[in-house]
Amino acid sequence: MQVAFNTKENLTFTSVSHDCTVKTWNLRSSDPILQVEAHSKGINCVDFLSCVDKQYLITGSDDHTAKVWDFQTQTCVQILQGSEDGTFSVWDATNYRLLNTQISELGRVWAIGFARLEVSHMLILGCDEGMVMGKIVCQKLLGKIERFYEEVYVFFILSSYCH
Repeated sequence: MQVAFNTKENLTFTSVSHDCTVKTWNLRSSDPILQVEAHSKGINCVDFLSCVDKQYLITGSDDHTAKVWDFQTQTCVQILQGSEDGTFSVWDATNYRLLNTQISELGRVWAIGFARLEVSHMLILGCDEGMVMGKIVCQKLLGKIERFYEEVYVFFILSSYCH
């Protein structure tokens, strides 16, 4: 269960819960603007992602999937399959290609934090047996313009999806 504020519009936010729904709200109303039954089991985490002038929601669930939603149309555009074996996967946000899978030596991953700093990006993983903090190293994409490079992100999909 989690809440994430819309990064483009501060008056709206999205919540997820164990009733399998994603709800979008406006701070000026007690009724949801939109409600979607999104997963077959409880939803544990949600976040907004802006990528190449489009806004997405990412939800993670006990059904071992992460789903990518077009925020404007509220339709699922991609389902990313996970597992419960203590691994986490890295996906390319532009084409949903699996880039890497890592094993957490500290048990299952329950939480993830991401910081986009001026000189580098940091990733923090909260696990059963402790915490891991690391720097994300990216290589410049050859033949691409600089602005496009700045818009390339990756999804970090967890084995236990952000409990």
